[in-house]
Amino acid sequence: MLRELKIDQAVYLVDDETRTYRFLRRNPAWEKLDPAKNEENKRQIDGYTRLFRDGRRKTFKFRVQTGRFRDVNAVAVAASRGVSTTTLINRFQEANRRLLEIYQLLDPREVIIEIKVDARLRTLAQLVPEAEAHIRHHHRKLRKSP
Repeated sequence: MLRELKIDQAVYLVDDETRTYRFLRRNPAWEKLDPAKNEENKRQIDGYTRLFRDGRRKTFKFRVQTGRFRDVNAVAVAASRGVSTTTLINRFQEANRRLLEIYQLLDPREVIIEIKVDARLRTLAQLVPEAEAHIRHHHRKLRKSP
């Protein structure tokens, strides 16, 4: 049985029998979507496979960061210890490539990003300059360090 599920700015067509879902249409009332309901909808498709129009598939894994930003950042820093600079740069470049792909495919003013539970929701157009400033800040700190 197929059902519609609203998540962020999209409405998906979900097939529970095959555990798959696909984009159906934009959610024009996304700002009115209750954050708790949005999270519950994400939990409902945890482990489901998204079917893209071009034939690609991707399994949805529900995970939302919890805690204060500095705690989440500390976990990320700890996970990066012992990882080579080359590997970190490759990871950053891959993330940047994916972000640019999304930015070019969709309207960045309409793509809503939830960084963690209870965080202020931002559009991709808002988040990119914030992330750029954040990275520039770290770059300056690295240049000043001995």
